[in-house]
Amino acid sequence: MGIKARSYSLLLTIATVCLLWSTVVCQARIDDGSVDIPYKKFILDNGLTLIVHEDHKVPIVSVSVWYHVGSKNEKPGRTGLAHLFEHLMFKRSEHSPDDYVKFLTSIGANAGGGTSYDATAYIQTASTSTLDTMLWMESDRMGHLLGAVTQENLEEQLGVVINEKSERESQPFFKAFMRVLENAYPKGHPYSWPVIGYVKDLEAVSMEDVHNWFKEYYGAANAVVCIVGDVDTELVKAKVEKYFGDIQSGPPVERHGAWVEKRTGMKRMRLEERVPQAMIFMDWNIPPLGDTETNRLYLVGQILAGGKSSRLYRRLVIDERIATDVKVMVLPQEVSGQFDFYAFIRPGSDLARVEESIKDELAKFISEGPTEEELEGVKALSRGTFIRQMEKTSFKAETLASGAVLEGDPDAYKKKLRDYQLATADDLKRAAGDWLSDGLLVLEIHPFPNYKAAGSGADRSQIPAPGETPDAKFPALQRAALSNGLEVILAERHSVPIVEFRLVLDAGNAADLSFTPGTSRLVMSMLLEGTSNRTAEGISSEQDALAARIRAVSGLDISHVSLSALKENLDASLELFADVVINPSFPQPEFELALQQNLAWLRQAGARPLTSAYLLVQKLLFGDGHAYSYRYTGAGSAGDLTSIERGSLIRFHKTWFKPGTATMIVVGDTTMDEVIPKLEKLFGVWEPGDAPEKVIDSVEPPGKTAVYIIDRPGSPQSVVVAAKLLAPRSGASEHAIRLSNSIVGGQFTARINMNLREARGWTYGAYSFIHDARGQRILLTYAPVQADKTSETMAEIHREFSEFAGDNVATQEELDLVMKAETLKLTERWETCSAVVDSITEIIQFGLPDSCFENYAGSIRAVTLEDVRNVSKDVFVTEGMIWVVVGDGGKIIDGIKELGLGEVVVCDIDGNPIN
Repeated sequence: MGIKARSYSLLLTIATVCLLWSTVVCQARIDDGSVDIPYKKFILDNGLTLIVHEDHKVPIVSVSVWYHVGSKNEKPGRTGLAHLFEHLMFKRSEHSPDDYVKFLTSIGANAGGGTSYDATAYIQTASTSTLDTMLWMESDRMGHLLGAVTQENLEEQLGVVINEKSERESQPFFKAFMRVLENAYPKGHPYSWPVIGYVKDLEAVSMEDVHNWFKEYYGAANAVVCIVGDVDTELVKAKVEKYFGDIQSGPPVERHGAWVEKRTGMKRMRLEERVPQAMIFMDWNIPPLGDTETNRLYLVGQILAGGKSSRLYRRLVIDERIATDVKVMVLPQEVSGQFDFYAFIRPGSDLARVEESIKDELAKFISEGPTEEELEGVKALSRGTFIRQMEKTSFKAETLASGAVLEGDPDAYKKKLRDYQLATADDLKRAAGDWLSDGLLVLEIHPFPNYKAAGSGADRSQIPAPGETPDAKFPALQRAALSNGLEVILAERHSVPIVEFRLVLDAGNAADLSFTPGTSRLVMSMLLEGTSNRTAEGISSEQDALAARIRAVSGLDISHVSLSALKENLDASLELFADVVINPSFPQPEFELALQQNLAWLRQAGARPLTSAYLLVQKLLFGDGHAYSYRYTGAGSAGDLTSIERGSLIRFHKTWFKPGTATMIVVGDTTMDEVIPKLEKLFGVWEPGDAPEKVIDSVEPPGKTAVYIIDRPGSPQSVVVAAKLLAPRSGASEHAIRLSNSIVGGQFTARINMNLREARGWTYGAYSFIHDARGQRILLTYAPVQADKTSETMAEIHREFSEFAGDNVATQEELDLVMKAETLKLTERWETCSAVVDSITEIIQFGLPDSCFENYAGSIRAVTLEDVRNVSKDVFVTEGMIWVVVGDGGKIIDGIKELGLGEVVVCDIDGNPIN
């Protein structure tokens, strides 16, 4: 789906997090003016809608272009055209010097596109100095595309889309989701086929189909351009009139009215698939996007299955222990919506019993409705969620544009939030009971305005050059320490009333070296499962009431616990945060449940081709017993997990949770004078001390190349992974290493992806990346490809690496492109408080100077072509590379052996040879 895959049908739901309930009742606020995205709207003479919102926080701008056309505008037997056309829009237009992916990368734009049932959207975010450039490019493909669409382009992107579809179908449970989708609506309903379409329909697409699609749906009157960022509204209006004003309006477009196909009775399906555990999926059709009843049903869903405090999670996972997880999806769309429960069945449990329990809880809700605590908790969290998202210019652009396109009002999000806050317990009870009725189809016809395109427009002979890119500004860091030695780093940000905290601990998965593998991950997963003062349910409910978010993560070298708090609830949120960090109780029932959930996760991970390849790579490169053997997951093996006892978690917490080797990061709407007394009061009581020093041994790289095949009979795709060890991170050459990887495989325009995806059409995407670590790191390249191109793909990756380290070295043009991609995007890198927290975490983890991001762009630009070529000679040599291929061994092994890369071993997911 363009440069970055997006699901815009999900973006249309403004508050898409799991909204739970609360034992602490907060008074719901209806509208105090703080939840507002002010804008100005214009309609050009050719029918184009323009929406502008000014946000002067940082010097960036988001340009979002939405076309009111999606897969629902297709016809049965001609599916997939909307999504395929989105791909074609990222190739060249008539006047552009290069394809959009490469050109947008060269100006530092963070860009993407997506297709849903209802709309096709394109968005790019970059420095404000590139606004003219982005508008020229967007208007050129809106008004001047077809002359550049070739049969070669069409066939190339057809191959990419078919590979994308194949990649999705290889994932566990994907076919089950497709069967539910295809049976949710009657034949002919515009949501009865998948957005990506069917292969037989895609293969039948002609150039005539492409031309007709563009002419019918890509006119100015069927589009909304939304611009959000550090801009002047009147100046933006003039620029948009200049670039878009001479584009034809296009013909009138037939609109789908609501078609809510309410079902009666019960329909059952059964499907068998290669998955690690059973699952049940229960679906109801509901009203469309914007309907008050749908918004009420969203709240119903969160109360029933929105998280760990929800009714179904407590009953199925915690009390009855017949499922490992249960979730809800409420997907409102333009024509109709869907309400879904899905649950993963615990191995050994009865699927029918899970189904009956879900039905029983739903019946109780319909009979009794929610409690006031449940209702007020879910309202409080919806407010906090939206406030956090408002930091992102791209979110605001998508919110305004989607409202204008799909609901006819950029302010549509306000109705949704208002419906949430005004809903009563009786409203939710009634909505849950009402939705077993018939559907209705209505077609409305309105006069089409007499639009007229301007006689002239922008100069198409050359693209406006971007202006000078302003330097990215990293906030100044302030340091202090508490009485027990806990270091505090503060970066002030006062644009939004939120404060982000992160306690960084010198622990991580590597700390498992003196424990059983998987202990660190279990400890962090259980911090929110109870303290000496609170139960797990109490912690979850209190978070919701405060609109706070606490997360605990075990990384490779460090662990961290994070808090996102609204300024208005700062004291109470911090008190909860401190209790979770300092006083976890690791209760035995929750410990046993966490073990089962980690085992279930491990089984699911082993069923995913790419994850199972990662798991094997880490073991092959580092060997059993090394601190980095489980670097990707930290989960250990099934045997490791079952041997861990609750006492190990208590000992781990006592050993590694020490203030003397920890750092508290604070970013947001506060000051050192304000926050230090609060932290001293809550964290100053933490017993002083230092964590042990971790020793990460170096290992010798493999002496020879080897290929391991994880056999998946019948797999339509193979996942090819190539991996090798790199030296630890080094300040002297780090930028050169990262830039060289960007050229080879680190971004969309890299050599490997342009070869395997764009030139050959074998894959949806092939990339390489470097896993950061304090010790040795892994350079890993992966490519999910069609099965009959497995050995050919391996040969191409091997050739790309060998040539890059040899005679086909990096060029100045390639270095300039990736350097622009790295530096020009920096203007938006630190747009949010959480992004600043991530960078400060990097400073702590790798012992970087506080000033390392002050002139970050300059240090990257200082890398020379000679620097890149020098590091490439070591980084990309293929000797000692480990290959892991997940696919149908019987079909691919002969071709792999013929390559002569090294010994070929057919093995299980743990690397044990099998016949």
